[in-house]
Amino acid sequence: MGHLVLSAPRRPRYVILGAGAVGGVLGAHLHEAGHEVVLVARGEHLRCLERDGLCLRTPHGARVVRARVIPEPAAHRWAEGDVAVLAVKSQDTEAALDALYAAALAAGVPDIPIVCCQNGVSNERAAAARFPRVYGMLTLILATHLEPGVVLVHNAPRAGVFDLGCALGGTEALTTRLAQDLGAAALLSLARPDVMDWKRAKLLMNLGNVVNAACGPLGPAASGPAAVIEAARQEGLRAFAAAGLGVVPDTELRARFAELLEGSPYGAVDGRDRHGGSTWQSLARGAPLEVPHLNGEIVRLGHEHGLATPANAGLLKVAERLSAEARAPGSMSAEELCRLVAEG
Repeated sequence: MGHLVLSAPRRPRYVILGAGAVGGVLGAHLHEAGHEVVLVARGEHLRCLERDGLCLRTPHGARVVRARVIPEPAAHRWAEGDVAVLAVKSQDTEAALDALYAAALAAGVPDIPIVCCQNGVSNERAAAARFPRVYGMLTLILATHLEPGVVLVHNAPRAGVFDLGCALGGTEALTTRLAQDLGAAALLSLARPDVMDWKRAKLLMNLGNVVNAACGPLGPAASGPAAVIEAARQEGLRAFAAAGLGVVPDTELRARFAELLEGSPYGAVDGRDRHGGSTWQSLARGAPLEVPHLNGEIVRLGHEHGLATPANAGLLKVAERLSAEARAPGSMSAEELCRLVAEG
């Protein structure tokens, strides 16, 4: 009598939409751990990845990762077992999802899992309008992407925290499997049933991103911008509470970040420190800013629940001024920033 042979479940194939600071680090580590990875990139960054591979520079040296790279989701043969990781900036999410949905539908797999590895909490809503399986991912990472084909990672060997869970709450077999894959790829990852509470906590932290982009690092004398950031954060806390949305305490988020730095301390790369976060880097590259999906989320909730959000509305105005005038990072004085916030 013959024996029934059960094939092992297929290992997830990771398709990373957006191979910049976050997506590049995530994809590179998974590729180095032996996973099949496809990077979706565009423009000069795409051409550099095709020609030279992705160069990761860390405090311990540089290495080149040569994963498969494509220009758009339609160039990939989607199949069961694929996992789409959204790592584009939030302002590019709608276009990325449209292209992804068309490609997945054409391949007959419209229910592929979507992991939103991005700042803010608007991306999960957008993904859920098209796909039934949506997951949130909290990212804590110190990386810089200003040059095509190159990502600087300022803490090593573990490059970041990538915790994930179901966007509607809970965990399942897939989130546990992905967390295990990420952990084996020299990243910190946990499957969290309350991952969106963690992402909202990070959004509160990100409400000051535009201040960093506008004024640069805040020194002890920058009481005005610091007060604006705290006012924006308090508005965010009130808005989430009014909407009945959970937020983990800031102390827990910082403790999770401290876990990363304990095993992978911060260091300069090629003698260069990290000057700013994602909004600072977008401004430096002349790219659109994701501020409408950060501070704008608090303004939106304020409108919905009858709450005033003047600090966040004012910071939206700061972002509009920075983009309209193509300002360089750090070129706005504290006085100008506070005036724009007050006018906003």
